[in-house]
Amino acid sequence: MEKDGVGAPVVGRGVAVRPGPTGSSRWYPVVDSRRGAGAGHGLPSEEEPALPDPFVVSAARRGHPAARQRSRLGRLTPQVTAAAAPDGRTGLTGDRAVTFDAGGTLIHWLSHPSERFGTLCRLAGIPLPEGTSLVSARACARYQQEHPSPGDVGDAGRDWWRGLDVSGLRAAGVTGDLVGMADRMIATARALLPTWVVDPDVPAVLDALRARGVVLAVVSNWDGDLQGRLAALGIAGYFAFIADSGVIGVRKPDADIYRTTCAVIGVPPQRCTHVGDRPDTDCAVARAAGAMPVLYDPLDCWQGPDVRVRRLLDLLAVL
Repeated sequence: MEKDGVGAPVVGRGVAVRPGPTGSSRWYPVVDSRRGAGAGHGLPSEEEPALPDPFVVSAARRGHPAARQRSRLGRLTPQVTAAAAPDGRTGLTGDRAVTFDAGGTLIHWLSHPSERFGTLCRLAGIPLPEGTSLVSARACARYQQEHPSPGDVGDAGRDWWRGLDVSGLRAAGVTGDLVGMADRMIATARALLPTWVVDPDVPAVLDALRARGVVLAVVSNWDGDLQGRLAALGIAGYFAFIADSGVIGVRKPDADIYRTTCAVIGVPPQRCTHVGDRPDTDCAVARAAGAMPVLYDPLDCWQGPDVRVRRLLDLLAVL
């Protein structure tokens, strides 16, 4: 997956989800018993019976259209599954679909992007002046746009994260040993790697789209455990299909991952909208596949021709 959001380290490298505190009215960091984890179900076709879960490569020998697509790509691996909605339906019956990115869109590392930098500073014992968390978050977003990440490896990766955190601290008017503070933030962030929360608008948006008969799916650059992560957060069951690049072997912006998703859910790209937080991967893959891109820009920091929403709830007026 990409470095989704502001000030967040690269995560999703096989770590388990650690739910946050329960009882929050805003976040949904633990499994909600009202929403099933999304037991895998088959992938219905108009002509053929559903395949069992997991959807395995051997299905290609039975001629299932989605399996043939996998066979043509030649790069896909087993374990691709379709999840059932909380009411037990797979949702593969509509003629429209909305696909979502995961990290930075459906779910966020630590907290919402507008609050994350301030939250990380507080946990690292670094006080920010009141009302500066959003200013810092936007400064970090600009840093990410202007300085492509070298990856979270070695000195180059540490220097990149230092630069990002220092830019946020400076924007807030913090003075002193900014590099030392940034190192404390990096150490704190590493201890919190498994902490993911659901965007506060997600349950209402997904419920509304399902009520409209829209097929829902996820298309994300991840490391192979996305199904389990979304299940632990209580939202996997909303999606007819979860395309995890670590399972499929194709990453956005390669259009193959999107076309494969469309083949599985039975909706052509021209009838799909893809929602994500990265113009270079999410909007690019949608355009390459022939779908409509919508950029989720909660910090209002991107420029470009694509439709933008600052809240996921705004999708309901756009679609």
